[in-house]
Amino acid sequence: MTEKWDRRRVLGATAATASVALAGCSGSSNEDTPENNNDNDGDDTDQEDSTDTEENDDDSSTDSMPSTILNGDVEQQGELQLSSPDFEDGEQMPDWTGKANEDENPELEISGVPDGAESLVLVVDDPDAQPVAGHTWDHWYAWDIDPEIGTIPRNWSGDATEGHNDFLEYGYGGPSPPEGSHGYRFKLVAIDSELGVPAETRKTRVGSAIAMNAEVLASTQIVGTYHADQGTTF
Repeated sequence: MTEKWDRRRVLGATAATASVALAGCSGSSNEDTPENNNDNDGDDTDQEDSTDTEENDDDSSTDSMPSTILNGDVEQQGELQLSSPDFEDGEQMPDWTGKANEDENPELEISGVPDGAESLVLVVDDPDAQPVAGHTWDHWYAWDIDPEIGTIPRNWSGDATEGHNDFLEYGYGGPSPPEGSHGYRFKLVAIDSELGVPAETRKTRVGSAIAMNAEVLASTQIVGTYHADQGTTF
């Protein structure tokens, strides 16, 4: 297993300060800056070059399909199942999962992992952030998870690699919608190998590593909701 990074490590005080100010839905990730999205007044050559060299994690700002399995909704494949004792699929998550509160991940129960699976990949993101942030907000993603784990406990600190979320912190970053209720997708994928990519790797590039180096054996998704009235950093 890849050695797990410190899940609360902050990527620089300046970046973290800026991120908190935009927390949850109004900032932008390293791959989703205006430059990467070609929102500039440069000539056509500059725009074409930017398109060729950058990836965007936004999965619905255009009519194109998501570029990897980790972007967009995950379709049910195989018998893999994900559930939580803390909320039902499609229902509201506890207050303590929120960024402004305890900021702890809910417990997740995993079953139906197929034979031949060497690792699991988990993603939690918020597509409802797009109208404000301009892209889907990544709250948590981890890979090289032991396929025999069975349970990811509350406030998990396990033997896996956790990437940095759109709060520019490694590990879990809880919901923080500026207003109203948002839906948070918990996506789980079982693959036939470990990825071994570093924790700095962004979500789309993790998905690309899956496409190039692994076979997806099974996948599943559940959704939890969270309302700004439960607590927000705004």
